[in-house]
Amino acid sequence: KSAYTAVYDKLKPELDLGIIKVKKMGWFHIMVHDGRPWEDEHVDVIMYYLRKKAKHSTNIRTRYLTTDSVFMSWLLGDEILWEESNCDMSSISPNHCVGQYMRGYNLIANIPWDRVDNIIPVNVSECFHWILVVFRIKHRCLYIYVSKMGDENHTEMVKQAVESIARMIPLFFSSIGYYGKRSDIQWHMEPAYFDKSEMEPLEYKLQRNIPQQHPYSNFKIFNVFSDSGLYACVFAELTHGVFEIPSQCFMPKLHRKRYGALLWAYATSKLSEGAISEGEVSGKFASKLGEPSINRDIVRDCQKIQMPFLRPRVYK
Repeated sequence: KSAYTAVYDKLKPELDLGIIKVKKMGWFHIMVHDGRPWEDEHVDVIMYYLRKKAKHSTNIRTRYLTTDSVFMSWLLGDEILWEESNCDMSSISPNHCVGQYMRGYNLIANIPWDRVDNIIPVNVSECFHWILVVFRIKHRCLYIYVSKMGDENHTEMVKQAVESIARMIPLFFSSIGYYGKRSDIQWHMEPAYFDKSEMEPLEYKLQRNIPQQHPYSNFKIFNVFSDSGLYACVFAELTHGVFEIPSQCFMPKLHRKRYGALLWAYATSKLSEGAISEGEVSGKFASKLGEPSINRDIVRDCQKIQMPFLRPRVYK
């Protein structure tokens, strides 16, 4: 049920958040107030701004990239095709959507995987729960951040999702010729790659001593942990040193308000200043299949907007 009547729920004009345009106040209400889980769009918007931060900031020691909520759906779909073809590698193509993600297409503010570590938000749809997977390529390992482990069935569904990622990423790396592109990694000298074939599944480790959802503070419907999307986004910031939060002092209500206020301020200031999003500022966007970039229509008063909670904006 919407928190507003039909009249007050409409945003006029709508607010542009780069990858989506918000038309209803209810979108922000869900983000800011506890009691309802975030939708895919909320997590995708946060991950988009983290991508922008990593791409444009010169102060981040570890470069990283995020994916979106659709990435896991494509990966699971490709896994099914691969299994149905009796593990025929011809079903793993660089032109499949997963391969396009890895090559630096399909997402705004995206770069190829051969330059960075990767943050993968995963909605384990079978148990309605968000987890975060950080792929540190030099370690050849997936680091798993789970805000609450449920019963045995819940734990098994989380494990299956992680194992799908661990199995499929090396297959696509082999398909796109990834291993010859990282000049900063001496593959034959890295302990994590000793005696490993290119297509061997990745290792994974469950992270301990991280903030956890309180077992009695979550509104649950069909085993929904209402803050799991929020926790996944905060974990993405924590893992690369954006800020540090002691586990015992973590306050999800404050982070909901933080994200909601920052995005509202960003969108309204962008509207008042007549600015447009990064993909349009460049005048070009990346082709899905790797062809030369295509010019966008020329837009007047193009201004480059930085993330408001990262550093002061610098306009062109």
